[in-house]
Amino acid sequence: MNNLRKHHVTSGSYYISRNTALILQAFLGTCVGVALYDEEADVGGLIHLLLPEPASEGSSFQPGKYASTGFPIFLRALYDEGASKNRLKAFIAGGALVGPLASRDLHLDIGGRTVETVMRSMEEIQPIPQVALKILRLINEEEHDIKELTEEIRQDQVICAKTLKFCNSAVFGCIKKIESLEHALAFLGFKNLVKLAISTLMGNFYGRSDAGYSLCKGGLYHHAVGTAIISEKLANLTAKVKPGLAFTAGLLHDIGKVVLDQYIASAYPLFYRQLFEEETDFSAAEKTNLGIDHTQVGGDLAVRWSLPDSLIDTIRHHHKPENALRNFELTYIVYLADLLMSRFHAGLELERLSTETLSTKLGTIGFSTEKFSDIVDLIPAGVFKSEPELALTK
Repeated sequence: MNNLRKHHVTSGSYYISRNTALILQAFLGTCVGVALYDEEADVGGLIHLLLPEPASEGSSFQPGKYASTGFPIFLRALYDEGASKNRLKAFIAGGALVGPLASRDLHLDIGGRTVETVMRSMEEIQPIPQVALKILRLINEEEHDIKELTEEIRQDQVICAKTLKFCNSAVFGCIKKIESLEHALAFLGFKNLVKLAISTLMGNFYGRSDAGYSLCKGGLYHHAVGTAIISEKLANLTAKVKPGLAFTAGLLHDIGKVVLDQYIASAYPLFYRQLFEEETDFSAAEKTNLGIDHTQVGGDLAVRWSLPDSLIDTIRHHHKPENALRNFELTYIVYLADLLMSRFHAGLELERLSTETLSTKLGTIGFSTEKFSDIVDLIPAGVFKSEPELALTK
């Protein structure tokens, strides 16, 4: 038996085999696995079901995830391979969750099991490049050396190549070709060069998937860049925070979602229902389904990477800026920028921030509810372009 070939059946999928001896395995957790076998036809298979039925008409429909849609497909595939309904033997696994599943049943210790996996994922996740970390730390310093920062950017070939390509694109319509980083620096300006470098580096980190938190391809990244741009504009308006630091904090605020993204994908139907039908607080919905939220994970990740304290604090408390321990004005600015992105450009990802005590939060950084429409008007058109770097021209 130990020498048999094994095939892992992932959640939301099934596998069927005929005239082949192999072991089908699935790590069920809170899911339900159904194995069917027709001994006479020598046909069998296993389906790994996540939920009994789609949670909402608006949810991302993948029929293999649900018993109501996936199981009939699984049966039809078995029949097509020669299995007979009268000869099939069934084996069901999934512990206490076997049978009709209610929403409350799906909450049973899902979080406890997920947290352990998340912690392991944090150790294995590919860190952002060292050049990005160096730039982030230098930006946080009161007096940073332009020459030193430029030298750090120069060491990354991808950044240099993309910078030169961007400068020579139709966006600027340069008559003379820009061929060096020094020329690009003179053309773009130091601040735009740094923003372009950091955005490019973080683009590779955030990824461009359309699953999990994202509602479109690259939703996490585009939301992060939009929040960064608005944070910078708010910093300029308030004159309470360095604009470059605000841009960086906005870009990094959701790094915890990179770790949790794969787990949210599995819990998506229930998570979606809680957010948009039951109107559950975003962090509370994460904790209910995963046992932890992205602000906690992001803060821990920032500590592991030795990011500046100001960024760690903002990442950890951007949903509840009143809990910030230091640089609280920066945290409030990122909270407001994140809120503007989630409410006025909601098609990027499943962000949903609470607006409780919004007037108090606005007052903390010198704004009022009467001026809120003026703040909304700060959202630049460049945020909504397919290439967020175009916002650098605004």
